[in-house]
Amino acid sequence: LDFVSFEPVTREDYYRIHDRAYVDGVFTLERSNGFGTRQADVVEALRYTSGSMRAAALAAWQRGGITVSPTSGFHHAGYGYGGGYCTFNGLVLAALAVLDAGARQLAIIDCDYHYGDGTHDILLRLDLYDQVRHWTLGAHSKGSERQVLAFGFVEAPRWVRAVLGERTVLEVRRLHLADGEPFARVTV
Repeated sequence: LDFVSFEPVTREDYYRIHDRAYVDGVFTLERSNGFGTRQADVVEALRYTSGSMRAAALAAWQRGGITVSPTSGFHHAGYGYGGGYCTFNGLVLAALAVLDAGARQLAIIDCDYHYGDGTHDILLRLDLYDQVRHWTLGAHSKGSERQVLAFGFVEAPRWVRAVLGERTVLEVRRLHLADGEPFARVTV
């Protein structure tokens, strides 16, 4: 197991996917973050969660194999807003990094209890749906649920690569165990 350093993202990186006034408002603590607070340490940590996601996606694209980013909290962050514990959308940021690295098209398949409304909002506003496809697959549980968090990038199965291309990678975002039934959140 190799631990690799990475660069945190900057405001300029966030400007690519979010409204400048929103980004500046969160960084100057004039606007609440996705957690509903105005804490400088949270804003600083967000630079690293998005940087980790971007680095892991790029490593998977460039070298293949399995890469891991122990982060979450992205898909409810839209172009000019945050919510649902999501302030900035590291999924779209990582997708843009992979496109910049040479990918022609990729997909984000978001399996979660909640729709990835922020991801959808950004992709529409930036007219990225020709390059980045986005699907949300949901599951619901009755009774109590137990979550085990697991994150990583793995090479896509042959049938997925046949549809999306040979260099397709999957990002496993979260494993939910609800009523004993496994459920994986996977992003391509």
